[in-house]
Amino acid sequence: MPIRHYCTYFDHRYLSRGLALIESIRRFGPDSRFHILALDRKCKELLDALAIPGVTAIPLEDLEAFDPELLKARDSRSLIEYYFTCTPCFPRYLLSTQPALDAVTYLDADTWFFADPETVFATIGDASIAITPHRFSEDKRELVRYGVFNVGWITWRNDAEGRRCLDDYRADCVAWCHDRLDGDRFADQKYLDKWPNTYGNLCILSHPGINAATWNINGHDLTRPADAILVSGEPLVFWHYHALKQLPDGRWSAPVGETVQTRNPDLMDLVIRPYVTRLQHLQAKLEQRFGAYKTEGVDIRYSRDRPSARQTPSPRAEPATSAPPGGGGYRRVDTDEARRIAAEGWHFEDVAASQARTFNALITQMKAGSVRRDFQLAASAVKGLKLTTPTLLEVGCGSGYYRDVFDHLIPDTVRYSGLDYSPAMIALARETYPDGDFHVGDAARLPFPDRSFDIVFNGVSLMHILDYEAAIQESRRVASQYVILHTAVLRRSGPPVHLVKNAYGRPVIEVILSETELRRLLAKHGLHIVGAAPSISYDLSRVLGEPTHTRTFVCDVRGPAPNPAMTMLNLGCGNRFHGGWVNMDLAATHPAVMPYNILGGIPYPDASMDVVYHSHMLEHLPKWKAPAFLAECARVLRPGGIVRVAIPDLETICRLYLQSMTAALDGDPEAEGRYDWIMMELVDQMVRVESGGEMARHWQQTPLPSRDFVVSRVGPSLTGLLDQVEARGPRPSPPHRDPSPEAVGTFRQKGEVHQWMYDRFSLGRLLRQAGFAEARVVEAHESSIPGFVDHQLDTDAEGRVRKPDSLFMEARRA
Repeated sequence: MPIRHYCTYFDHRYLSRGLALIESIRRFGPDSRFHILALDRKCKELLDALAIPGVTAIPLEDLEAFDPELLKARDSRSLIEYYFTCTPCFPRYLLSTQPALDAVTYLDADTWFFADPETVFATIGDASIAITPHRFSEDKRELVRYGVFNVGWITWRNDAEGRRCLDDYRADCVAWCHDRLDGDRFADQKYLDKWPNTYGNLCILSHPGINAATWNINGHDLTRPADAILVSGEPLVFWHYHALKQLPDGRWSAPVGETVQTRNPDLMDLVIRPYVTRLQHLQAKLEQRFGAYKTEGVDIRYSRDRPSARQTPSPRAEPATSAPPGGGGYRRVDTDEARRIAAEGWHFEDVAASQARTFNALITQMKAGSVRRDFQLAASAVKGLKLTTPTLLEVGCGSGYYRDVFDHLIPDTVRYSGLDYSPAMIALARETYPDGDFHVGDAARLPFPDRSFDIVFNGVSLMHILDYEAAIQESRRVASQYVILHTAVLRRSGPPVHLVKNAYGRPVIEVILSETELRRLLAKHGLHIVGAAPSISYDLSRVLGEPTHTRTFVCDVRGPAPNPAMTMLNLGCGNRFHGGWVNMDLAATHPAVMPYNILGGIPYPDASMDVVYHSHMLEHLPKWKAPAFLAECARVLRPGGIVRVAIPDLETICRLYLQSMTAALDGDPEAEGRYDWIMMELVDQMVRVESGGEMARHWQQTPLPSRDFVVSRVGPSLTGLLDQVEARGPRPSPPHRDPSPEAVGTFRQKGEVHQWMYDRFSLGRLLRQAGFAEARVVEAHESSIPGFVDHQLDTDAEGRVRKPDSLFMEARRA
């Protein structure tokens, strides 16, 4: 097998991703060679210190010295645009300086291989060039305007046509490579659209498992019948983790929307979580060796502030911070002082005029083509609702500048009205937009009937409203379809903090909520989160001593009426959640789910919840952690509050095991299939060393022994998979692999394995020891929680039990 040469680029903040990419390929091709363009000095120093055999780090300065025209282009590019310009320049440099190379393959650093890349090279054969199409799914079809092909994998052979392609590509990017759509140009990507008609010896890699990503997975079924993950029946070769981001507080955000999660509910467990786990492991190893090696700064792929390429942060510089706009001089105040200041603040005419001047300048920039992130996000949120000329009320509209934002970015779409509690602000709005509909009013007592507007848009004003819960409740009342909370500034957890700052020459109030509290209030008042996205940076770390972040939430109000008397918490919710609950899991599968590691404690105050529910979570904790976790559930429940727990029922499994074994020994031919399955239920998830274990192998049999019995134990969700296996026909079972000890350890830390099992006696005893009373076994359709069955957590819309192997228990906090 020939030695394969790969190249990519990243800075020190992307180092763990680069190392993960290298590891994933080396599992299949240990002799592979990697050429890394180190985009900053810190990256070069770290790679040199690691001294990984077969990995060469090349400083950016060497490429610039080789290609002076690239260096000259740097002055006219933002940082991300300059990095895009390097895409063809770097492999061209390698083929020019190392003429013995037969070929070089460029890979984006945020890719990870699940299968041998030789699958791809076998498809390429003797082609001079190979590229990968996006293969957009139907719901993403409009994105084709950014390019038919993706830059995630490109191979160039060191022959006349391969070098000609690289020369042409490099000339195109040096001449124009900007992070915007311009006719038939977009960054380094859209140039590839013309290649199939330009180069005769070009291979298009159309295999569904090559460069799989969220933009194309909705067109396929993702399954893991045995050892291999399949995309529409073909092996997943590599996944492109586009837009996977680590947030300032350490959490990870993946762009897995509701439609993607619905079509492929196993995506998080099979693809996203294993990669994040590996990145966390690599980051920990790097920090153990080099200390806090990462500095704050620009994300090379998803930069929002678009710094100049000449302003690349030095790896030794102080961490970059972005101060909140409009003032400074922060100090904490109590509620009484906050109310006194809030009664004045924005009412002053000079404050209103000063703020209007600031935002009028931003509106002018927007109309000139420089659109600030929060403006674009607001327009996209409204447009994404796909409503025809909706009525929209902006609460806290200030001088009304968001009317210009909507008119410019989504023209002829919104019928806009504005409300603000400051007469000075509304006077300016009416002066600027004499034909507009503007009102003086209180966000906590909106002067409109129920369901008056299609959309209620809270435009960056929630943080200035002391009665924020009343404002949320009123927004829900007045909206007929959606509520958008735009650019909410949030802590990760904890009680609200009241701050006073000097804004535009006068003191004003800011209330900094936690994301956990805001999500609780949204669930409490019937606002079902259907979209969430980060907005512009608003860093209060120097004031609060902890990071802050922003979110724009899009909430649907058309669901069942809220029950403000009940606050319900669903922990470890996975793919099964309801918008009327506060939903948490280690990784978010939907905007309605907040990513949070609850093993460090549940982020809510004492006696703040009416219900705590978790399904098939307790068995994944070590036995010694279960008492503390259930005690946390008791702590956050009000006296009399209900805990509901669903777990695999050890007692029933044991009874079925003994019955099946006895019947099999007595010669019952059907009992043997039941015995094999129930033995796996008892043992497999505790001992497996790879995802799916023996259960996944067992499901590949055609026909499946005791099929009805297995479905009765696993639930109706298994039927679809078994139908696919039977339609495919019999295939040989894949051989067992002997994974390395490191691979076993990594897998067992992912959380898939069961670490203990319980029955009605042991779980009841644990609940009593944790401070609960009246512990009792219930059926899936039975609950003391009002309306529980309607939420379809343990049963589906047809009344079928989702996890029939479960023991369901409820108890009340004593």
